[in-house]
This record gives sequence, C-alpha cells and structure tokens, in this order.
Amino acid sequence: MSYLSSLVLARAGEREFPMLSSLSSSRIRAVVSLAGVALCLVGFFLPMFTESNPGVPGSAHPVYEWQVVMRLASSSVLAGSFAALSLLAVLIVLATSVAALFAVFGPRLVLLKDLAAKWGLAIQLSFDFTALQILSIASARIEIAWGFVVLLIGFMVIFVSEVRLQTTFTPLTCVLLAIGSIILGLEWVFFDFFVGMVVIDLYTWLPLIVLLGVVALLMTKQWATTALTIPLVIVSLYGLYYLLLVIGSIASIPASIIVPTVIVFLILLNGSVFWLTRRLLKAGKRKKENVHLKRRSFLKLLTRTTFSLAIGGLFIKAYIWDDPSKQWLLTDLFYNQNETHKLTLAPPSGTLLTDASHLNSSIVAEIRSPKTVAEIIKAVRDAKSTHKKISLSGIRHSMGGQALGPNTLHLDMTQMDSVRYNDSDQTVTVGPGATWRQVQTSLSQHGRAVRVMQDSNIFSVGGSLSVNAHGKDPQYGSLIESVNYLKMVTADGKEILCDKTQNKDLFSAVIGGYGILGIITEVNLLTTQNSIYAFSLIPTQTPSLIDTLESLSKNPENRLLEAHLSVDGERFLTESLIYKYSEAHSLKKPVDDLNGENSTWLRKVVFQASRMSNFGKFLRWEIEKSLTPLVEPTTVSRNTAMAVPVRFLQNPDPHSTDILQEYYIPTEQANKFLESYKKLVKKYNMNVLNVTIRKVNKDINALVSYAQKDMYGFVVYYKVLKNGMDIQTLNAFTRELMEYLISIKATYYLCYGSYYSQSQLTTMYPEIRKLFVLKTQQDPDMLFTNVWYEKYR
Repeated sequence: MSYLSSLVLARAGEREFPMLSSLSSSRIRAVVSLAGVALCLVGFFLPMFTESNPGVPGSAHPVYEWQVVMRLASSSVLAGSFAALSLLAVLIVLATSVAALFAVFGPRLVLLKDLAAKWGLAIQLSFDFTALQILSIASARIEIAWGFVVLLIGFMVIFVSEVRLQTTFTPLTCVLLAIGSIILGLEWVFFDFFVGMVVIDLYTWLPLIVLLGVVALLMTKQWATTALTIPLVIVSLYGLYYLLLVIGSIASIPASIIVPTVIVFLILLNGSVFWLTRRLLKAGKRKKENVHLKRRSFLKLLTRTTFSLAIGGLFIKAYIWDDPSKQWLLTDLFYNQNETHKLTLAPPSGTLLTDASHLNSSIVAEIRSPKTVAEIIKAVRDAKSTHKKISLSGIRHSMGGQALGPNTLHLDMTQMDSVRYNDSDQTVTVGPGATWRQVQTSLSQHGRAVRVMQDSNIFSVGGSLSVNAHGKDPQYGSLIESVNYLKMVTADGKEILCDKTQNKDLFSAVIGGYGILGIITEVNLLTTQNSIYAFSLIPTQTPSLIDTLESLSKNPENRLLEAHLSVDGERFLTESLIYKYSEAHSLKKPVDDLNGENSTWLRKVVFQASRMSNFGKFLRWEIEKSLTPLVEPTTVSRNTAMAVPVRFLQNPDPHSTDILQEYYIPTEQANKFLESYKKLVKKYNMNVLNVTIRKVNKDINALVSYAQKDMYGFVVYYKVLKNGMDIQTLNAFTRELMEYLISIKATYYLCYGSYYSQSQLTTMYPEIRKLFVLKTQQDPDMLFTNVWYEKYR
C-alpha cells in the first residue's frame, strides 16, 4: 500500500481518536512547523549575535553554523553535505507550511513535507554528530555548539508536527526497528557497553542503514514508503544508542545484571511497538489482505535482480573491498587451503623491511634471495668489497629487530628450502629457509615427525634455530637438543660444519645467537615417531594449574601439553584449559593434516571480536571451552597436533598491532608470578588477548640459554595501538616487568621486542657478554648485524 493512500486511511483512524483529529488539521500543523522553522533559522544565525571578545562591546561574532560547516568542508565533505541537506529540508518545510496556511495543499505536497521533516531530523542529528566531533577537537566556542542544539530542537518541533500515528506505527516500522534494535543490542554487548563511544560514528552505521533500506524495499517495493520509514527508524535507533550508553555507564551495576535487563527491555520495547501498531491498524479498520504471488515476466525479474546486485556490489566494493581493514571479510571466505606461498604475519618484503610486530622497520640497501651456498658466499664477498653489512631474515616473526638491518645487504633466506629425509639414520637435512610445514610434509611420508618446533608450522627452520625455539613436548627441551649438526658460512666467506664436537663453541652460540655470527646454510635434525595421540581438554582453576601440569608432564605417555588462560575482565587468569595429547596406541592411523589453517574466517571473526571488546574475550573463552571438545578429533597424529592455525591472527586494523612476549618463570615461582603479573597488567591497562603456558626443560647446551633450570614459558599476546602513548606504555610496562623477572631469577625471550635496557639484558643474561666477545673474534669487521645487535652490542 502506498504512502499517499495510507494518508486516506489515517483520516479514517482519526475518527477513533477525536483529540488527534482536532490537533492534526493542516493549518495547525503548518503553524507548528513554522515555529520549528523559526527555531532552525535562529540556530543557523544564533552565534552572529554573540560577542567574539567578551567584555568588548560591539564585537560581533562573525561565525554562524553555515560558515562553520563551510570551513569544515575541506576536512569533512560529509559535514558539508549534511549541512546543505538540512538547510534544504528547512526551506522545503517553510514553503509547504506557507502553502498549507493558504489552503494550497495536496497529497504530493504532504509527501514532500513529510520527507523533508523526517529526513531533516535524521540528517541534522547525523550532522551534529559529525560537526561537533570536529569542533570539539578544535576546541570551538560554546555558542557555536548552542547553534547546533537550537537547530536540532527546531527540527524536532517540525517532526512532531508531522507525526501521524497511523503512518508512523506500521508493520514495516516494527520489522525495521526490531532488526535495528537487535543489531544495536549485540553491538552494545560486544563493544563493552559503548564505553568511550559518546559520539556516533556514521561510517560504522552505514551497513545497518543500507540493510534496513534493502529490507524495506523487499517488503514494500515502494520507494516513497521506504524513504519515509528509514529516517524515522534511524532517529529511534540513535535514541536507543544513547539510552544503552547511559545504562552501560552505570558502574555500580554488574554486567551479569545489566545484560539480562537490557535484553528484557528490548523485548518489551519491540513488543510495545508491535502492540500499538496492531491497535492502530484495527482502529483504522484495516483488513488483512491475502497476498497472492503473481507471475512476473522474466525480463522484469531480471532487471530488478540486476539492479539489486549492482547496488549491493557497489556498496560491498566501497565499504569493504576498498577498505584494507575489511577486505578479509571477503578474501578469507574463499581462502585457498592449497596455496604454496609461505605464510607470514609480517608485511610484504621490500627495501623498507618490517617484522611481524609492525613497529620495527629498517631501510636496506639491497635484498637478495640466495638459493645455493655459492650465492651466499658471493653475497658475503660482495658485501665486504662494497663495505656493506649483511642482515638476515626468514619469515620475519622475530619482533626485536633481529630480522632487520639498516642500510645492509639483506639476505632473504626463504629460497634455501631444500628438505631431504635420510632413511639410514632417520634424520632430516634441511635448508634454513624451509618452513616446518615443509619438513613435516617430508617426514610424514616416512612415518616420522619433528621433535621440537614452535606451536605453528609456518616458521622457518633457520629462524627457529637463531632464537633456539622450544615446543610443547615435555619429553624434549629446546631446539638445540634436536640438532645433529649444522653448516654455516662465516665472515671470511667459508662454509664450515659445527656440531657438539667440531666447532662446538660456535655450535652452542649460533643456535640462539640471533644471526650475528654467520649464515646457517644447512641443518641436520633428529626426528621421532609420528605416533597417534588421544586428545583431551582439561578445565582447571589457575591456582592449581602448575601442579597439574607438573604431574601430567612427569607421565611419559603425555606427549604434548599446554594450557590456555582466560583473559576476559571478570575471570582474568583465573580459569585454565589444559590441552593434552597422550599416546593412544591406536591401530587406525589418521591421515596427517599439515595445512593447519582450518575455519580461518570463523576463527578470525571470533578473535577479532576479542580484540575489540571484553565481551569478545568472554565469548571466545566460552566457545573454546564448549566447542573444542566437540570439534577437535579424539585421535590425531603428532604431525597434525603440531600444525596449529595461525592465519586467523592477522590483524586487519591499520591503527593497531599485536605484540608477542614470553617470560620463562622458575617452576617454584610460577604461581607468585601470576599474581604479580595481574597487578602489573591492571596498573598499565594492557590489552591482553591470549596467555599460553608450556613446560620448558632445563637447557645447558646453548650459550645464551633462557632456561638454566626447569621453567614454565608464559606466552602472552597483547593488542597495542600504533601511537606514541601506547608504545610508551608498552615500554614502561615491559621494563618494570623485566625488573620483577630479574628479582625472581626469571628470563625474557629476547626475540620478542627490545623494550629492555642494556643493564637489564646483561643482568638477566650474563652469557650475552660471551656471545658478543665471540662475535668480535669470529667477525672482527662486524659484517653480520641487525637492529637488535646494533642497539645492545
């Protein structure tokens, strides 16, 4: 039913409401509208009558709203457009109201006036949000703001004069308000009750407005009805937004009470609107009409479908595809599971190199990707002849500058990725650029598996050796224990072999030496049986977690162990989930799944929610507790269990980044550390995304060892904004944490950020001095370098 015909029915309804009938004559409405127009005009010009310099008589303020907007237009085209549209709405209401006073009125003028009144209010509200936000940044004078307020009041008076219950409370309004309120309620929960979101961001509201418009068109197939209903719903949702903001700001009421209360309120709100709509429909003696499907020509259907797809496609392109921070919503839906490129969370390589922290970068003179030892030796000679230094990288996941170098000849080692299984001794010979996934793929064909590697298989073997990575198998220590021998090119351009008997000093220093002693060209690794493991998830309270892990790690049947901790505000580090993989002795051998990247889009949506709000963290934890036992296979191979997804961790937000840190805590100090760590996180208001705990065995083989005794590794993921204040906070937090770690004989994993001072480094790692002395002996010209070494040498 069209809007104009509904006006006729509205008059029928007015017979049931005599008071409404008496107040809704066209002339009375026109007078009220003109009063609103007068207020709008006062709002436009109010600041002109104030003094620019209080105390100086006659100093008129030459600024009114229109001029303010024109000045803002250069910085916000949206603000200028809104101002023009709101002024146009005032002029339309003025013209149509004058016409009504002289009885020169008709249905089309009614439609035009209603459009101007409803859209004028919606646009002015949006305009106020945009302009006042900009003016507040510029510290504009208060009289300018009062101009906006008076103008908004004028539009509200105009709106009230045009309200007709029969044409306002319709089934379409009910449906759109229900959809909008549900979405707004979910966002209110996900965004921590709109904390700090006082001004509405119109850009983020655009998808909701488009969605409501599409639904309205599909329901009515009438542009006029849609155009008149959408602004009404938008204004209602604006009001609901601020009501939810006020409710969420009541700090004295716990979230466990606020959330159910708001849910009940939204149900009652929508129920009341539906009830009033139904009553008005009955009062207007509207009868239900049977809806019959009519056949339409194929051409007409094709035209509408094509138009809808075109509009939808343009919106998706403008709002999602052209925004790098939102492209993943589409690309990850169709992620190619069989892609062969090496996955990294670091930005693409170029002369400006950046590591996975997205905070450290350096401009290199040249990048080479050697494929043979001969090419590496040539690069060494070329660097020496041109007085250049050499820096190295693999996947660039070290976050402390170890994979970067200023003005260096940079060697990207990812092309040296040969993998060869040796059946005679069940070892595997690997190039430094090979990823653990490539190693696993080779070993899988022979029923073998990696002994020690990180929690994901995307990392390069050479990079893992340079930081002496550890895994989650309590039966093995750090990576150096799995190395049979390695080959490296030294600063004099020669390839040498290092093991526990030959060049043993270099062997213990290169592994965990952060790439400053030479270039690893080959490594031979010990392997283990690709056994079948039974998976189980063990919920526990954090105070008893370390004792439980200690008990489980002493059982040789338990081969992979790690614990995840809750990070939402109400249960911060109080609940834990232990992931246990134990020997299954199963006759049926599952097929290895080495890709690891399953359910990327869904994982990313959930993790992105946890980045954005405390409720997102709560939701992710509840999903992990409830769904993991249901979706994880009960038996898996060792290779599959060690291929953990990582792609979902990619942060699409250009204004923030995720920082990884790891702390190695002596077993007897672990519980005490957790309590002190909680206080420190609260003090600096750090945004903790994830905490994982793994057993780390004593390592006396590496020169620079992070585990001089049995310890527990606390791996923590933080979200940090890329601004000076957040970076300063991160530095201050880490340095204070370092002092505490030193006091309890704990260590910090050096490859995860160089936020510590030189004195903290040498106090925590006294052996670092021996590493630097060996460096000067083996490389007196300091040929091999990186940002980390240049800072601390």
